Amino acid sequence: MALDSDSYDYIHFNETQSSETEYDIKISELHYPAAVNSLVFLISLPANSFLLWVLRTERAWKITSDILLLQLTVSNLCFTVTLPFAACNALHRWVFGEWACGVGTGIYFLGLFTAVVILTAMFLHYYVTVVQPWCLSAQALGKYGVLIGSIVMWVVCAAASIKLAVSGRVIEIADLKVCVNLVESLTMKLTEIYTQIFLFFLIPVLITSFCYVHMWIMAKQGRINSQQLPSKLILGVTVSTFLCLAPYSIHMFIQSLLLLDFYEYTHELIYAWFVIHPITHIYCCFIPLVHLIGVQ
Repeated sequence: MALDSDSYDYIHFNETQSSETEYDIKISELHYPAAVNSLVFLISLPANSFLLWVLRTERAWKITSDILLLQLTVSNLCFTVTLPFAACNALHRWVFGEWACGVGTGIYFLGLFTAVVILTAMFLHYYVTVVQPWCLSAQALGKYGVLIGSIVMWVVCAAASIKLAVSGRVIEIADLKVCVNLVESLTMKLTEIYTQIFLFFLIPVLITSFCYVHMWIMAKQGRINSQQLPSKLILGVTVSTFLCLAPYSIHMFIQSLLLLDFYEYTHELIYAWFVIHPITHIYCCFIPLVHLIGVQ
């Protein structure tokens, strides 16, 4: 939601430097992100809905991996339902009011954050199952562990998304309304940026990388069977998801440097953001498509 307008946060911190030219560039590039958001919505909604139906009726609640996959599907749907609103927001046609701006922003980030955390938990669970299976030997302990872990994941992600939802505001630019994430304090904004980068990107990437590299080394040493390594489909969807989310984290880091006056906001950064950022949303289509390929 407000994610599509993160560049406006910089303008609010630097109102004396903003210009009509900056707005003209944004307005001339609005149709591309709106079209991508709409396309992802049309693919992701039926795909994730079908996967949710399959998991609920045939597989869910039987093993840990299915429970995590079910939660990941719900997370993707939470993210997906906000994309039509994000498309309207990209066109500077926010007509839903400030309350909807805050709620939509919260749901958007809830879906984004939980997807990263749950995907990391799935990979970590696979790692423990292969490397240290005795940790999951007690079935009751496994069920309680999954339940407690799931609650903790959703509570942490909900807390982070609620904080962002509270800062959702509707502003007017060139007589058009747009929903943005507006934070008054520079310190709070920087804290928000680095929390997202470290907690919801760098740490998950490091955990996933460590798990795979360790399993690969153990397979080379003959301590585990090479067939126990994650399949190319699982590895592919994990890597693809993080690659899709990388541009957003890079943009957030660059934005923090702009707020600290290390660099100046340029037209090239604006163009790059409008081209690259909508690609981030594609990640929610990977899981159902990979699941269908795996079934085939």
